[in-house]
Amino acid sequence: MIILPERNAPRGLILPPMLRTEWCAPSLAQPKDQFGNENRTRFSITARLHDGHIAWRGWFDDREDADAFFLSAIMGALDFERSLWDFPVPAWRPDIGHGADLAYEFVTTVFLTGGASWIVPGDCIGLSNKPGEFVDCIGAGGSGGASWSSSLNVSGGGGGAFSRITSIALTPAQVVQIQVGAGGGFVSRSGVAGGTVGNAGADTWFAGASLAGSAVGAQGGRGGTTGGAVTNGALGGDTSGPGALKFAGGRAGNKTNGGGGVRCAQGAGGAAGFAGAGGNGVDHGSTFSGNGSNGGTGNAGSGGAGAAGITANGTANRVGNNGGNGGEWGSGVGAGGGAGGLSNSAGTGTITAGSGGFYGGGGGAVASTSNPTTVNSGSGAQGIIIVAYEPSILRQAQNYYRRMRTN
Repeated sequence: MIILPERNAPRGLILPPMLRTEWCAPSLAQPKDQFGNENRTRFSITARLHDGHIAWRGWFDDREDADAFFLSAIMGALDFERSLWDFPVPAWRPDIGHGADLAYEFVTTVFLTGGASWIVPGDCIGLSNKPGEFVDCIGAGGSGGASWSSSLNVSGGGGGAFSRITSIALTPAQVVQIQVGAGGGFVSRSGVAGGTVGNAGADTWFAGASLAGSAVGAQGGRGGTTGGAVTNGALGGDTSGPGALKFAGGRAGNKTNGGGGVRCAQGAGGAAGFAGAGGNGVDHGSTFSGNGSNGGTGNAGSGGAGAAGITANGTANRVGNNGGNGGEWGSGVGAGGGAGGLSNSAGTGTITAGSGGFYGGGGGAVASTSNPTTVNSGSGAQGIIIVAYEPSILRQAQNYYRRMRTN
């Protein structure tokens, strides 16, 4: 009689054994935000040269695939196991590092886009300033302001701030209270001349009941402003949240010239990230009326692109440009760019500005004359929490296999 191993029993070659449901929960069980994004866990393996330079980093969606690849890498057998080379994205090839002796690091990364709490996985005992370990927070972006059949200037929303820690005590099965900030909702005007200010993006935090009382957190961007000839754009989230590394979100563009130029829609601010502050929306200093300016980039230019502003005349049902999504954390996750402003003189139908880029980008402002049916500003993008940690027994296992290779 052949006795097969239990199908659902946890396995581990070098990583600690874990039930699959602990790192790959069914989609229906995952917390989701207002746009349907859900929490997920991914695994990265980084190959470093002796000077610390990253020669390659690959991402895995399956922990067992990552486990097999990592074991082969640290035992020095990866050159001969072609079946493993295409498991990660991007794929691994033997010429990576050009023959240098590479050091491999394994990190589990959890992307939290919703829910009120997070249960610490069984292989996590906290962060202790090791390479690649952190908890990052990006605040949500604010929505843009809206101006309907008026001479008001309006600004886009501010971008979300960023905050990081690299050390925190955690225990398996611990329930950690979190908040993932919701983006500021769009505002509308229809039938009554005037302007409406945008809505602020909510704060994002980890391990606490409030931003100030959390272990790490980032403020959301402010809602878009409306005003006269000289108008200050909405501010981005500031650095008042707790954290060891902090940057402010980008502000929306200002209307800087008081000599004329109305019905202008300034671009939104970009979200901050680990590389720096979010970019500001482009200021409008001309006396030309009806201008839409560009949004700011995310993460000091490393994140999502700021969207182009639009200046249109007599266009029906015009739609603005969305801020670009970031990708600096891999897997399409990053600091979003701000949406462009949308100014549409003599427009008809429904005029809608673009939304902020994921994550934390500010939403676009909208200004239109000649009585369109409705004007809608752009929504701010939600925030995100990113938890990256090295599994608890991994370093001891790496040292064991290294000794095996040298003996």
